[in-house]
Amino acid sequence: MMRSASGKTMSATLTDYILGVATPAIAKATYEELQDVLKDSLPLVPVDTGALRGSGYVAEPVIEDGHITDEVGYGGVATKINPKTLEPTSAYALAVHENLEAHHKVGQAKYLEQPFDEHTQNFGAKIAARVKTPAVEPTQDNSGGAGEVE
Repeated sequence: MMRSASGKTMSATLTDYILGVATPAIAKATYEELQDVLKDSLPLVPVDTGALRGSGYVAEPVIEDGHITDEVGYGGVATKINPKTLEPTSAYALAVHENLEAHHKVGQAKYLEQPFDEHTQNFGAKIAARVKTPAVEPTQDNSGGAGEVE
């Protein structure tokens, strides 16, 4: 096993970089991409009172054990009260989204799914283009060799 002068293995050094630099950069990039999904979904949201359209949100990404969880939606944490029905948007957002039989004067069913599907085509390349990480300076190994091999 290769170790640097500091005693860290290459694997540990890479893990530290991934968790400390790359994962947060990827989380930021996916958050930005989901903000674009939300923006593109807004014109597709059916509008009666505007409460549903006003309840769109992108939650801050959560990083836990190196895994990123992102969320975009309507209702949920940004729920609004419909002034006509006094229902929270979280109670009907999914039903409106999934009802392909309903005819809306403004908007359509699948108002979030359609832009989400469009944005997730070539998702990896889009995220990679958004990720900007600082250059990593190689650690100085003053042992005179390439490191210790076990």
